[in-house]
Amino acid sequence: HAKEHLTAGLEKHPDIPVIAGLYLRSGPDGGRWLSEDEFKSVLGYYVEMVNAGKLAGLRVFSGSQFEERPEYIEWAKEILSGLKCP
Repeated sequence: HAKEHLTAGLEKHPDIPVIAGLYLRSGPDGGRWLSEDEFKSVLGYYVEMVNAGKLAGLRVFSGSQFEERPEYIEWAKEILSGLKCP
């Protein structure tokens, strides 16, 4: 529900820069790992929003989890390469 949560946050704070966050594990009680499609879809959406000037930035939480699931590093590199940085 990343799009819905982000939309609600942007509406609640229209004049404040918003940074989106992504967890590698999702859900209650420690959750489950995001699938490749889920991870790429959410991170890709955040990249689109940053590029459109609607987000001030993004972050991935619990970066130490990359050690457990190194494939996420490659996926992140692929998606983050789409950021348009000045």
